[in-house]
Amino acid sequence: MYWYGHMAIDPSHLTTIRRKPTKGFKRFAEILTMGLLSEKEELQTFTAMAILQEINRVFRSLEISDLVRFSKDDEVLYEDKESHDTDDMQMMLERLESRPISADATSSSSVFKSLSLLVEHHLQNMAVVIEVRILRAHAVGFYPIQIVVNGLAAEFAGTQEREQLEQQMELSFAQQASYDALTKELNEEFEQFINRLETAIRQQMRIDDLHKVIRTKLLRPRHSDATASLQPAGLNSGNSSQDPVFERYGGNSDALMYCWLWSSMLHSNNLHINNTTVVDEAGQELFNINAKGIDAGETSALDPTVPLAEADVGEWDALQPVDAEISSKHWWGGGEGGEGSGGWLGDFGTEDSSSDVGDAGGGDAGGSCGGASCGGGCGGCGGS
Repeated sequence: MYWYGHMAIDPSHLTTIRRKPTKGFKRFAEILTMGLLSEKEELQTFTAMAILQEINRVFRSLEISDLVRFSKDDEVLYEDKESHDTDDMQMMLERLESRPISADATSSSSVFKSLSLLVEHHLQNMAVVIEVRILRAHAVGFYPIQIVVNGLAAEFAGTQEREQLEQQMELSFAQQASYDALTKELNEEFEQFINRLETAIRQQMRIDDLHKVIRTKLLRPRHSDATASLQPAGLNSGNSSQDPVFERYGGNSDALMYCWLWSSMLHSNNLHINNTTVVDEAGQELFNINAKGIDAGETSALDPTVPLAEADVGEWDALQPVDAEISSKHWWGGGEGGEGSGGWLGDFGTEDSSSDVGDAGGGDAGGSCGGASCGGGCGGCGGS
């Protein structure tokens, strides 16, 4: 099992801030705009980087500084695969401040469609992976700033042999009471973290609206062997609904090993579970277990010896199709624009919108984001 939080942000007030990024974020913006001929696209990029700088301030207020990766579309611009809770963000900014801007920078070929920031953080009982994605264009009904948070049980996510891990997990899975105590503690810690993150965003960023979802997810592998090869879709596949935990810990990661065992041990110990979304080993959502719940040992839906395609998901009324209204696919979609879509940075391109007022911010963009009710764009966008 892993934990899932999703915040979709309506940024219309952010587009009126009129600030430019500073320090390393300014350097990143300069690198990203190399080769762009349109002043409007340059302004859009600088504005997006200024918003990322705002988000970085939010993270630092919560002592989150372990940067794993920064990407423009499918291109990774910074990555620290072996990160171990270090202040990578500060290291990255210092490196960028002193980095010469090359005329042949590969990131300069086109304006961005999306920017992605992946960070890692550690709580008392959880390892947390956070992805922030800023979409330059989005379809009608989608908020263009997305933050997805995944949490892993730190007690089980360390490097261990499978036999040792099973013995350790059995202490909590042997009885319903011990299992409920474990999940209650982790649920509360994750929810408290999401609430702190939301509070920090509302306090330090000017936004119109924030839609929040918190859920638990259960990994249902296709194979009974927990060491079987994973095939996570990942960022480079273009699957924008991918949970960041699968991007951070792909393949046969020890950090995800316990997730393979979790559903198997639920089934073998016939434990009762509810309010959970079941996903496959690529992180794709399969079905929901509602508040009524099920006894895991009495359904083939969670039997690891039964191939996923043969499992009888329809045998219990507590098993339901994924609700598109709250699914990650719904809130992540529309990132590349198209018919009925618009760029929320579309009103940036006038002389007024390029004015620099520093960190204080101010001014009026002359447009606002309607979020889920806007006509396909934000900030008075015209579909650019």
